[in-house]
Amino acid sequence: MLGKKLDRRLKIGKEQLHRGMEQIDQAADSVRNAVEGAKLRFLNMPLTIHGENIIKDKLTLLAAVSFSIAIFLLLVMTDTPAFFFTAIIVGTLAVAIDFLVEYKGIHFMDWDYASRNLTFKSVPLQLPILFFSTGVAATFIVDSFTAPITNEPFNTLQGLHISPIQILLFTIGAMYLYRYFTHAVDSITFGALPVAIGLYLWYPEPWMLVLSIAPIYIDYHLEKRMVNSADITYDNYSFEKAFNVAASYFPSALIMLALATIIYHLLSAFL
Repeated sequence: MLGKKLDRRLKIGKEQLHRGMEQIDQAADSVRNAVEGAKLRFLNMPLTIHGENIIKDKLTLLAAVSFSIAIFLLLVMTDTPAFFFTAIIVGTLAVAIDFLVEYKGIHFMDWDYASRNLTFKSVPLQLPILFFSTGVAATFIVDSFTAPITNEPFNTLQGLHISPIQILLFTIGAMYLYRYFTHAVDSITFGALPVAIGLYLWYPEPWMLVLSIAPIYIDYHLEKRMVNSADITYDNYSFEKAFNVAASYFPSALIMLALATIIYHLLSAFL
């Protein structure tokens, strides 16, 4: 009799333990489901989806990061009005020049971009933001490397003389830029390089040449990654095409640095 009671109690204890374990499993499943539901709701939030799309879109991510840096640099340069307004002017010029180049390239189907959410004349709006930020950064570099204006020889329009060599360089540059925009030549470097050297001769500083080399390597590796991820597509992309595009950033960078220096020295006479 005692053995049967003990067996019955053991059986009841096992059943209660089994039911307890089932309740624990059910509670754990409920917690897991709640966590997964919260995770899905968070991931489906518009802000989260937008953030994920920005991360996936390298062009948008570059534009967002560069614009944030540009705003910070502009705030830093507010103490020097000449540099602040120079940054705005150079950034605007960079936007105008890049828009013409991008519109020409997309129009003639030399290249195209995957990002189509925000465009103007088929040009993604991330690009003007990116190049405006580049112009601001170029001005900040000039601000960091240039000696005080009181120690410089020219700070007026009368002091900005043009030499015969510069006239020749600007003429050659204008001729080849015209041929580039009419699709007679494939590389903008033929026109941009003489113009860059002509501007540089107004205020020759060796550090400008050195710093202008860096964008070649940056663009080469960056554009290769963007081509591989299909963020940008080129017609007949090859090493020659990649090199031609990257090489164009040397005169482009030199032009921005030279323009920033010249415009700053001109504005400093009035501000």
